[in-house]
Amino acid sequence: MSKVAHYIASSSVQRLRSLQTSRAMSTSTASRAYDTLISGGGIVGSMLACTLAQNKSAEQLQSCIIEQAPPQKAFKILDRDPDVRVYAFSPSSVELLKNIGVWHRLEQERGCGHYTQMQVWDTDSQSHIVFEANDDEPLGYVVEHGFLQAVLFEKLVELSRSENSSLDLFSPAQVTNRALNITKEQHEWLDIDVQVNDSGSIERTIQAKTRLLIGADGGNSHVRKLSGIGTWGWEYDQRAIVCTIQSDAQGIAWQRFLPNGPLAILPLQNGFSSIVWSNSPEEVQRLRKLDDDDFLAELNSAVHDEWYPFTTKEDKLEEQRHGNLGATFQDALSHLGDSFGLKQSQPEFMQPPEIQKVTSQRFSFPLKLAQASQYVRPRVALIGDAAHSVHPMAGQGLNLGISDVGALASVLREGFANGQDIGQLHVLQQYENQRLLPNLGMIGGIDILKRIYELPAPFSAVRSVGVNALNSFPFIKSQISKIAQGRI
Repeated sequence: MSKVAHYIASSSVQRLRSLQTSRAMSTSTASRAYDTLISGGGIVGSMLACTLAQNKSAEQLQSCIIEQAPPQKAFKILDRDPDVRVYAFSPSSVELLKNIGVWHRLEQERGCGHYTQMQVWDTDSQSHIVFEANDDEPLGYVVEHGFLQAVLFEKLVELSRSENSSLDLFSPAQVTNRALNITKEQHEWLDIDVQVNDSGSIERTIQAKTRLLIGADGGNSHVRKLSGIGTWGWEYDQRAIVCTIQSDAQGIAWQRFLPNGPLAILPLQNGFSSIVWSNSPEEVQRLRKLDDDDFLAELNSAVHDEWYPFTTKEDKLEEQRHGNLGATFQDALSHLGDSFGLKQSQPEFMQPPEIQKVTSQRFSFPLKLAQASQYVRPRVALIGDAAHSVHPMAGQGLNLGISDVGALASVLREGFANGQDIGQLHVLQQYENQRLLPNLGMIGGIDILKRIYELPAPFSAVRSVGVNALNSFPFIKSQISKIAQGRI
């Protein structure tokens, strides 16, 4: 198969013309054949394309990735304050970034945060739990969206221009099909129309054929809709407000469960941290209207004040009047742990950091749970947010998508090496079998945890017992930490 020209938004017209001439690119009727066509060059789509392109076997999957909005160049981001949009990466997700060859740039050029401890506590009770890292690696890393997207895109460009490349990149471009049509020649193919914007103004359509169309195009996935895959889920009556702050929260992640939703502080580099605060839509609207000084005061109250958001301490005490119901149960659980030989140790409550300054604008987005009814159809597979969306309170959304990448890449490589048609359903179901149930388990667990923390008194007393009991058993906490690190 002939190599396709690469259309990058920042390329000059002369560069585009030379690429077209050297590679004999035709106009609107060009037809290209691929093993995989990835729609969506966000974090997950880019990681999958890089992973597939770096397989250096004699027979390689021929892949194409298209992205509607190419990111800014990485060097233009270096001198900026941290991005408001960040991700919590598990160590297992970082391993894939290392394999792709971009992690060193994140560490050396921009820096990223990491945390070896996480403290979670509850405003409705005195319960808290402290998670600690296992096996000399952090619990997690905090990475900025903008710089990560930029270095991944530059890696795509590098791979697509390398000698004997198996990857083609089109950006800005998008799939414009109104339906999916399968044609039969020697093999079955999906016919895909790709609209490419040359030099940002001239539009033309490339007719592509692919054995497998991969939807990595987000929660409002066009590929998912084209394939007829439905979704189920619900919207939470919450929005998340995000911003960047300065504090001394280095090395520790903090999360406090407030009556209207959790407030998380994730450490970045150089004294910066990211705030993710879930709240009612009305409260988010009020918080966004505050000036920086008033918002800073409110934020510190939400982190430090024992009775926040109640008007007075007396209101808080009235709300917690059933809190002592849990003491007897706590003692009983301690005796039960002793009888099973479980080592108990209650880490002291760590005082959360004082927030010194709000350094960015405040943004908000609605929260929801969404799950595709299936991840695959003949010649179609979904990954990342196109397949599932989750509440951000556990920071697992992108990690689930990256696990999708690892599983799908493995299935495609093995199937291709064995001479299988990778678009056939029996091949793709191996991917769905690996990812659907684990994703459901994580999404369901996060949803249950969210609802448990929303229970008012006297249920908060029972919740307090459970959290304090869990905090007393290092072995159980260690297993939970390994799940968060992606090691189980």
